[in-house]
Amino acid sequence: MGSGDKSDGDSTDSTAIALASVSMCEALMIALLDGGILDEDEIRSALEDAISAHRQARTQGTDPDLHDRTAKIIERVLVGGNGVKGHGPQRK
Repeated sequence: MGSGDKSDGDSTDSTAIALASVSMCEALMIALLDGGILDEDEIRSALEDAISAHRQARTQGTDPDLHDRTAKIIERVLVGGNGVKGHGPQRK
C-alpha cells in the first residue's frame, strides 16, 4: 500500500488526516470569528503567518514542493475559498 492508498479505516491514512485537519481548522476559525473571539484581521494575520512560515521553509530546502502546496492551500482559505474544495464547513 502506498501513502496515498486507502487504508482499512485506521488513523494511518495521511490523506484523510490532512483533510480532517484542514476541515477542523476552518471550522474553528469560523467559530472564533462568529463567537467574536477573533476578528477577520486577526484570522487573516494568522493565515498570513502560516503562509509565510511555509514559504520560508520552502527556501530552506526542506521539501520545497510540499511547503509550496501547503502555502497554496492556506492561500485558498485566506481568499475565502474552502481549503478542501467540496469538503469542510461553509460559512452561512
